[in-house]
This record gives sequence, structure tokens and C-alpha cells, in this order.
Amino acid sequence: MFSGTISMCPRAILIVAVVIAFASTSHTASAQSGQINLEHSKIYVFVGKKGAGHEHGVEGKLAAGELHLDRAQDSGSLTFDVRSFAADTDAARKFFNLPGQTDADTQTQVNANMHGKAVLDSAKFPTAEFVIKTVQALPQQPNVAGQPYQLDGEFTLHGIKKPLRIAATGESVNGWLRLRGRFSMKQTDFEITPYSKFLGAVGVTDELRVYGDLWIRP
Repeated sequence: MFSGTISMCPRAILIVAVVIAFASTSHTASAQSGQINLEHSKIYVFVGKKGAGHEHGVEGKLAAGELHLDRAQDSGSLTFDVRSFAADTDAARKFFNLPGQTDADTQTQVNANMHGKAVLDSAKFPTAEFVIKTVQALPQQPNVAGQPYQLDGEFTLHGIKKPLRIAATGESVNGWLRLRGRFSMKQTDFEITPYSKFLGAVGVTDELRVYGDLWIRP
């Protein structure tokens, strides 16, 4: 065995320091690549009406996310923060061009119904997840800005897993990759009963339209 200290010349110390700094910088850049900006990314859901019901816009956030559009397979995952979903916010109503505003009492009641055991049951199922199996870049459309993509994977909501395909378009904005996509889903496919009352005279549609506005570190 050897004991004592190892001496290094200044030049060797400088080389080691440069190597360590380069490795650290490369690791940080790699860790950030593909990460979703959770603060600025938003999820919007359009809820249609049945009978004498009302149309609703819902706004939500992601709890976590990573997406690599340059990976053809195992491209990432998006975790939806179901408990963050709020009905009829000003931003959601504006996103869907819904007229007027919703008063606080009505919002409270709609949110209570949406998060209750009969619908999302967000106390039991606080998140939903989309695991992206494959990403395919599609041919660009004339006179349409951005690069279109097709994302295929599995979506888990309310404890039920289903295959899901999302059409999305990405473009570079201020150093970020902004990806906007959409998909439709039926609540009953995930064993959720669409809200209704008065024997169905007032209620919401089974089909929901979900839109994502994601900001990704390129």
C-alpha cells in the first residue's frame, strides 16, 4: 500500500480543473434538455353541454414532464396535476372564446362536482400520466408555421390505462421549444360518469377536448 500525499504540477491541476468543469457543464445541459417548464406550461379542457347545461373551460398544470422530440422511441412522459384543474378561470374561458365570466360561487360548485368522487375523484387519483412511446415528425404543411409531430403512447386517468395519439406542432420561441397539441377523450372510457342532474336535463358531454401548451428546454 502507498501512503502520503500526491503532488501535482500547476499545469496538471489546471487540466484536471478544466476536465471537471467541462464534465459538470455537459451534465447540467443534458439534464435540462427536454425538461418541461412547469410554471409556464398549461393544460386546457373544453367541456361541452347537454340539455340546459353550460359549456366550461378548465385550466390545469403539469406536475412533472420530460419530452424529447428527437427520440423516435421512449420519448418521455407528462404527469398531469389533476388537483390543479380549475373550471371557468378567465384564462380558460378566453382560450375557448367563451363569453362572459363565471362568478366565484358557481366556480366553487363546478370545481366541487368535477373533483368529487363521482367524476375525477382527485383525492384518490391526484395525477394522470401520458407515457410517450414514440414520436414521429410529420411533413410540414404549406402556410402553417411550426413542425408537426405525432405522439403515441399510453394515457392513464382515474386508474385506467388507454392508448393515446396526440397531434402537436412545435416551434422555437425565445430560446424555448413551444409545443401545442390536442386530443379528444371520452370520460366513460376511463369509468368516469359525466356530470348530470334533473334526470339528464342538465349536464355535460361525455367527450372532452384537451389542449396542451408546453414549453420545453431544447
